[in-house]
Amino acid sequence: MHSVLISLDYITIYSYGVCLAMGIILVYFAMTSLERYSGFNSDFVSTLLTILIVTGLFGARLFYVVEHWDYYSGSPSKIWRVQEGGLMFYGGLLISSAVLIFYCRLKKRSIGDVLDLIASTVPLGQALGRIGCFLNGCCYGKASNCSIAVSYPKNSIPWIEQLQDNMISESAARSLPVLPSQLFEAALALLIFAVLYFSYKRRVHRGMQVARYMILYGVARFIIEFSRADERLHFGFFSISQVISIGLIIGGAVICLYLRTKPADYIAENPR
Repeated sequence: MHSVLISLDYITIYSYGVCLAMGIILVYFAMTSLERYSGFNSDFVSTLLTILIVTGLFGARLFYVVEHWDYYSGSPSKIWRVQEGGLMFYGGLLISSAVLIFYCRLKKRSIGDVLDLIASTVPLGQALGRIGCFLNGCCYGKASNCSIAVSYPKNSIPWIEQLQDNMISESAARSLPVLPSQLFEAALALLIFAVLYFSYKRRVHRGMQVARYMILYGVARFIIEFSRADERLHFGFFSISQVISIGLIIGGAVICLYLRTKPADYIAENPR
């Protein structure tokens, strides 16, 4: 669509990278705006975001490359071009969560408190990331003739993959119209952010925001996957992301039920 925003002799600015940067900035401000309730100052939030960015990008790129190995095996140099797009959110989620748990134990911070803050703000960054996906052309939807479908220019990811699937000829100037599944997920991510951000100050159990996120995003992602057409790994009828989504939904539900049997950790509306 518009994968490159600015292209000069000495610099190229990609829309995907800009959206990621904007997402990181907005998540930072969202986190610091909850300082009164989280107890985490801006210095800790900065360190937290640095860990999230490094481990999240590494995990997301690693899982995306593995899932699309047929594409990258023929062009190994593209593996490192993260600015051009191509991240699998669940990969970043799994890797960054593991590192954060280790970091919290090292710094003697409550894992539940840290993850609650992340779960309540990161969906905002996810929304910006999916807008970047839309502009870049990755994570696209199934071919469709509906009014909201969009077509991508020649040599874009949808165009290349449709050519490989013999859906279009090499002379085609644009891809077949596809569903903007990236924007579907961006809209749902914004909705999840609104729910979790404004419910954060009313939480009464440590870890409840994480459980809610697991359920909400798990359901949203499971549904969105049915609209996607980009090449992905599958386990039978379901994509790998849907399998992970099912695990998140079940895990989140179990955590919710367990926490409801425990005494309250906080008094709603009152900062710690």
